[in-house]
Amino acid sequence: AVKGVKKGVYSIEDDWENDGINNVLSVYLIFDKPYTGNITSVVYNKMNQEMGRSTITIEAEAGSADYYEFVFHEKTQIDVKSIITIGE
Repeated sequence: AVKGVKKGVYSIEDDWENDGINNVLSVYLIFDKPYTGNITSVVYNKMNQEMGRSTITIEAEAGSADYYEFVFHEKTQIDVKSIITIGE
């Protein structure tokens, strides 16, 4: 977890431009404190083996919130049994 950052709703989407299926994680992030830096999301399969990771750079003010997209390799298919982590 990232200090001062809360996760809200999320959805899994397709990256049609690059032929990816269920490889885009859209997460609503809420910032209690100002934040500047990288946040990484990692996807694991149901056997806890890493399937993909995506890092984005964020600059956010305290009290702000927005949707952020983590785009994974097109071969990373996130499903209902996947485990998703978000951290620094």
